Amino acid sequence: MTTKTKEPEITLDAGHVYRVNGIVRPGVTSILKDCGLIPDFANEEAMLRGKAVHRACELLDLGTLDWSSVRDEFMPYMTAYEEALEKYRLTPIPEFIERKVYHPYCLYAGTLDRVYRAVNGDLILTDIKTGTSIPDYAGEQTAAYKDALLALGYQVADRAVLLLKPDGSPQLQYLTDPNDEQIWMSCVNLYRRKHG
Repeated sequence: MTTKTKEPEITLDAGHVYRVNGIVRPGVTSILKDCGLIPDFANEEAMLRGKAVHRACELLDLGTLDWSSVRDEFMPYMTAYEEALEKYRLTPIPEFIERKVYHPYCLYAGTLDRVYRAVNGDLILTDIKTGTSIPDYAGEQTAAYKDALLALGYQVADRAVLLLKPDGSPQLQYLTDPNDEQIWMSCVNLYRRKHG
């Protein structure tokens, strides 16, 4: 990691509105939706599953998960998460678990899922997904979080998606397309052009 800048106060309300030092700022997901990279329709069941599994993974990483609180339908995803940590030898970094970030120049906020330390010491910014496939927008989403971390003085070596599948198996996919950042910045510029 490099020299860090002073970080602002970032809040997220129940309506998924980010405020940075009290000022409303667009979120990464909102920008991607506005630009058409995330579909408008929402699968409520998938959203509830993702939220519950994310919370359980967070508690597991912090060492406070009460396994009896995990509903049966979510257990395969938690099995996949435990296997992923061991199989890919990933160590969650506590200060980067469900971390809110803000880009002070591009003026967007977001909540990244994890930064893991790999066995070689590299830092891997990772988005956790549940389901059967990795969404197409994952590259741009992780590029947004990586750019925000870089603007705050943090350096990560890689971007990845960790897919937790319903059969209890994990899939870690590194995101290496250099166009991801350019597409993300195009989305930011388009959003600013449309909304001021």
